[in-house]
Amino acid sequence: MYKVFVNERPIVLSNTPLGLENGPGFAYENPKHLSALYRAFKEKPTLEGITVFADDFEVLKDAFWGMFKEIEAAGGIVQNLQGEYLFIKRLGFWDLPKGKLDKGEAIRDAAVREVEEECGITGLTITAEAGKTYHTYTHKEKEVLKVTHWFYMQTDFTGNLIPQAEEDITEARWFTKAEVYSVVLQNTYASIAELIKSL
Repeated sequence: MYKVFVNERPIVLSNTPLGLENGPGFAYENPKHLSALYRAFKEKPTLEGITVFADDFEVLKDAFWGMFKEIEAAGGIVQNLQGEYLFIKRLGFWDLPKGKLDKGEAIRDAAVREVEEECGITGLTITAEAGKTYHTYTHKEKEVLKVTHWFYMQTDFTGNLIPQAEEDITEARWFTKAEVYSVVLQNTYASIAELIKSL
């Protein structure tokens, strides 16, 4: 199963209908039908989510991925020695530090580099994988599917955080777990909320 966020709302790709919890369900027919479903969903903001399902899940996945240019990114859910979590504020929303992979760069190396660059932090150690998020957007009239690889990280860094202004980051800040729920989750992206609501 994949949950892909389109304008902050999910399209769920599955091999079963999954009931109604993910919105109306549609059986996959062919790539043209799938493309029409995607366009209709994107243009109808009142629909909270849909599920597209197929017995042959790989055929469905390949057809969906085939509609986009795929871009890979990587980032971190960083915790300090006090158990606080690191977030950035970008374009008015709380977000996790992340960024695109450089050509030939390993995913784990990209995750650490992006967190360092966006927050001015050092001493990062990856402790575990934290999953992937998927979202789409339009760039230069082309549809893009961004696949972001996430990692749990620890740091003993105690210095001042330095937000990367050239990436439109206005703040980098540590939050307690309680603040993640009371502050961050009230003003973040749907894919990030999905990722951090189990912290």
